[in-house]
Amino acid sequence: VARREPFEEELLNYRRDGRPYWVRISGAPVHDEAGSFAGFMAVQTDVTAGHEAAQALRAREALLARTGALAQVGGWELDLTTGALHWTAETRRIHEVPDDFVPTVERAIGFYAPEAQPVIRECVERGMSAGEPWDVELEIVTFTGRRRWVRAVGEVERRDGRPVRLWGAFQDITERRAAEDDLRRSRERFMLAVQGTQDGIWDWDMLTGEVFYSPRWLELIGYQPGEVPYVASTFFERIHPDDRPGLERHLRDYLEGRVPAYVAEFRFRRRDGSYAWHLARGLALRDGQGVPYRMAGSQSDITARKEAESERERLQARLQQADRLESIGRLAGGVAHDFNNMLSVILGNVALLQQGLAPGDPVRLGLDEVRHAAERSADLTRQLLGFSRQQPATPRDLDLAATIGGHLAMLRRLIGEDIALEWTHAPGLPTVRMDPAQLTQVLTNLVVNARDAIATTGRVTIHAGPILLDGAFCATRAGLVPGDFACLTVADTGHGMEPEVLAHIFEPFFTTKALGRGTGLGLATVYGIVRQNEGWIDVESAVGAGTTFRVYLPASPLPAEAPGAADAADPSGSRPGRGEVVLVVEDEPSLLRLTCRMLEGLGYATRAAATPAEALAIADAPGERVDLVLTDVVMSGMNGRELADRLTARRPGLPCLFMSGYTADIIAQRGTLADGVRFLAKPFTRTELAERVSEALEGAPPAGG
Repeated sequence: VARREPFEEELLNYRRDGRPYWVRISGAPVHDEAGSFAGFMAVQTDVTAGHEAAQALRAREALLARTGALAQVGGWELDLTTGALHWTAETRRIHEVPDDFVPTVERAIGFYAPEAQPVIRECVERGMSAGEPWDVELEIVTFTGRRRWVRAVGEVERRDGRPVRLWGAFQDITERRAAEDDLRRSRERFMLAVQGTQDGIWDWDMLTGEVFYSPRWLELIGYQPGEVPYVASTFFERIHPDDRPGLERHLRDYLEGRVPAYVAEFRFRRRDGSYAWHLARGLALRDGQGVPYRMAGSQSDITARKEAESERERLQARLQQADRLESIGRLAGGVAHDFNNMLSVILGNVALLQQGLAPGDPVRLGLDEVRHAAERSADLTRQLLGFSRQQPATPRDLDLAATIGGHLAMLRRLIGEDIALEWTHAPGLPTVRMDPAQLTQVLTNLVVNARDAIATTGRVTIHAGPILLDGAFCATRAGLVPGDFACLTVADTGHGMEPEVLAHIFEPFFTTKALGRGTGLGLATVYGIVRQNEGWIDVESAVGAGTTFRVYLPASPLPAEAPGAADAADPSGSRPGRGEVVLVVEDEPSLLRLTCRMLEGLGYATRAAATPAEALAIADAPGERVDLVLTDVVMSGMNGRELADRLTARRPGLPCLFMSGYTADIIAQRGTLADGVRFLAKPFTRTELAERVSEALEGAPPAGG
């Protein structure tokens, strides 16, 4: 005013009551008609409403800036009429631009990563042409060179159908994308681990009853996702009825805190109705009061493991049974060996006492009873030796079909007319090497056992055929070697046996027959004979389903011998002694004395030795004559084979005859005798002694050698 210049100002005033208000004062100098300054004229306008609106706008802009910064959301606006692009502070912060940076459309698009630029250009073009808004997640490269993920949102504003403005927002989602990537990788690792372990996953909401079942869980029971209800009953109704009570009790104990963990094995029904063994593990989540509200875990198919465990248990039981039978066999063999010595003394003395007695002499008749009792005892001893695989044997190469066929008439008489006997054999049946008498024992005992299992009428079937046993089969049967075998099967339609009976049927003196109907040695003898011949015997039986025995005998590479060929080679008799000197070596005093008396009665001179050392001393004595050595095999200090080797070294060509209660082939396996030696089995009769001594002195081939 002092300078006489126009002015316009907005000033804050106060009303009479003290309330503020804003006015705009506009003034200009006034001149008179002569052009001289006459004063000022001013206009005052109340602009309080405008000031308040501007202040509210500034407050809203400040609030928007603060909330945008907190939410990491920035705005942008492009005026299509002027080309001016405006970024909010948060948008500038996201792009990490300096304060003097002026954004343009091309510079803004240039911030997007190279692979993202075509995407954002296409979004803008569709918005301009079709009015489509966009909402995409892309990567940008900030002013400082860092990569960031942003959510870019935009739309087009139109006026009279023409686009006039583009506006939108930016949100920094780098941390969210990183978290999502971590979650995705964790999920992938989890799924890889789950699929790698072949486990199915379940997640049970105990408040709603809903259960999540993973695709692998469904696959375990033969279903695809969506084919079964996702509820708890889907699980519980598939548990085997025998396993469900125990599983529910275990789960209840876990949820109520009585057991520390939920781990259960049970049978689970598949889609086809079959059952598989499953293993389930689970963990419960509990609220502040310890009440479970959610439980999750895994489930896997362990059928193969359970079957392997079952097979291992069966194999272990079989091995334990074999070990038990071996132990019993060793005990039985030892008892039978000592008993044979005693029987030899009894039978030998009976034979000596009966010489010179008239046939009707009461003493002779009494001695006959003693002899018969001793012979029956010898039969029992032979059965024990058969079980312990120490029965004297003369193996031959047998035609199995012809041998069994030759026994059919006898077997039919054994089983009677009410039981049918069927005999078949397959082509290609191999030769087996076995003592014919042992084969007869095996066949007879099995058929008699089958007969006794049939109450009234029924059928016994005998079949023989070739079979190749592989390593897997032999691995579960101790001592059996893979190769070609003949399989002899004896089956009956009898009442069958319980599992607890099957576990003991091959043990000596075990029998289910009534008192007086059996000794309990029949099947034990069969077992021993089969094992002695390097074979195996299996049995299958169930109550009401009959019993089947399968005997596996090794095939022989040689053709079968003609019937009676071996018997023809045996000597038909023996010559009396001519005073030859027999050196008898036996550590059982009574048997030593008896053997010398029997030899002397046969016309031989004897020299008795109770130990191998005494025998060597006799042989070394000057002028001592020895024509034959008859020695026991099993003796303390030195066995019979070692003694024979020393004696023949001193006296080359000296014949030796071995005697024992064990079999020749068992002794050979112990390394004490070679195959083909001359052997006399205890207990022996006077006639058997005469024949074997005569053979040895005459140089005849050993019987059965």
